[in-house]
Amino acid sequence: MSGKYRDFDAFFAEAHEENITFKVKGREYTIPPSPSLGAVVRLDKIRRSKGMDGALSELELEQMGIDVLGKEQFEQMIADGVTIQEFEQIFEWIWSLYRGVETSDEANNDQKKTSKSTSSKSGRSSKQTSKESTE
Repeated sequence: MSGKYRDFDAFFAEAHEENITFKVKGREYTIPPSPSLGAVVRLDKIRRSKGMDGALSELELEQMGIDVLGKEQFEQMIADGVTIQEFEQIFEWIWSLYRGVETSDEANNDQKKTSKSTSSKSGRSSKQTSKESTE
């Protein structure tokens, strides 16, 4: 009988991943490391009916915001005056994390952090160190 039973609650508790945390308008927000099944199914239905570039209606946008952020955090963003353009950027970033795709902005920021003043070809500093070294 033991082969026909599995405690997924215990399994998921052991396989714990860290939540995703981000800051918007001075507030920190925390979301689960994986989207809810409802959010994935809802977005898939929207994409199938509207195409990959189809705009979300206000109702769909609200539901996706609640699905991903939770009602309290979504309403807090609204209260803080997050614009639709800002929310689109936030949502795209969150969804890219869920899909395991690094956004180009993140890649650029990571590259800037690791290669502050080095030449891309030589790895040496591109900053002039002394007047004599150029003569």
